[in-house]
Amino acid sequence: MVRLIFFIFWASSALSDEFCDVLGSLEADPYAVTDPVSFQEIKGEELVAACSAAITKQDENLPRYLLQRGRGYLRIGQGASALADIIKAHELGYPAATFGLGTAYYLGDDIKQDFDVAHRLFLSA
Repeated sequence: MVRLIFFIFWASSALSDEFCDVLGSLEADPYAVTDPVSFQEIKGEELVAACSAAITKQDENLPRYLLQRGRGYLRIGQGASALADIIKAHELGYPAATFGLGTAYYLGDDIKQDFDVAHRLFLSA
């Protein structure tokens, strides 16, 4: 019985990680582990839920999960939450998040447009 409970817990945890990657992988991410998903194809609420579950593990994949959850938040129109996740992933040293943050500054999406900051972030990524 204990083994069955452990297996169910392990399987659900592994699936949340897999779903986070499958639902939100970014083409510009050199550390992506699955095929990319275009922004138009993102199922925002599903992606946020899967990545939120994966984030609870706080493992070495945390920055990737944060970035992908940020994509989910963007898709459902929650720009402030998306930006918070992207900034956190950038602060953790994730290059694709640095690129994403640079893009936000360049476009002025949910943040004051700043071409100088965008340029520095693009070079850093």
